[in-house]
Amino acid sequence: MRRRVWVLFFLISWPVFALLGCGDDGGGGEASPLAVFASKLRKCELLSAGYFGRNLSDDDPVDVCMMQCLGKLDCESLRGFICQTGSPEPYQACETQCVTRHTCGDGQVLPDSWVCDGEEDCADGSDEVGCETETFFSCTEDETIPMNWRCDGDTDCSNGADEVECPIPPTFVCAHGEEIPLSKRCDGRPNCSNGTDEYECAKFLCD
Repeated sequence: MRRRVWVLFFLISWPVFALLGCGDDGGGGEASPLAVFASKLRKCELLSAGYFGRNLSDDDPVDVCMMQCLGKLDCESLRGFICQTGSPEPYQACETQCVTRHTCGDGQVLPDSWVCDGEEDCADGSDEVGCETETFFSCTEDETIPMNWRCDGDTDCSNGADEVECPIPPTFVCAHGEEIPLSKRCDGRPNCSNGTDEYECAKFLCD
């Protein structure tokens, strides 16, 4: 099952994966939080030109909060964190500010997004205790899934009904015309048959 967890994956795994997404304002109006954050990284000479933002979203309030919080750091602090040469405290402070957590009875800490998601993740099941009655999607007369699993990109119904008639996600057109989900562009693995989805990806600039 899918897990929607915000962990600044691109920062934690930067040596392995290139950063992606659009680091520029999409055209007119106020720049998006992602564009502002990318601009700050480039101003600090920490990010190359190219596609930036695969693991961040201007529509996710936690992403926006983290980008705005980290974007307030001075260049030296940002470099120390991103290049893993400084203290992790700036990130931890922003995470404490932006990401809520749930503590299980045995002390295990879970992302808040795992609470009341229909799956028991704590050994004692406390992450599913006291939840409001959840709405469900009917795959068949005998099979239901949590409504928030519908149209999430993962097939959860045995008949695939949860991914039928869903909004079409943004796509990236490969050089030969094939299309892949935009979220797979610059993820460190070639998804286009010719690998063009891994071209012109932004990367961190560390010595």
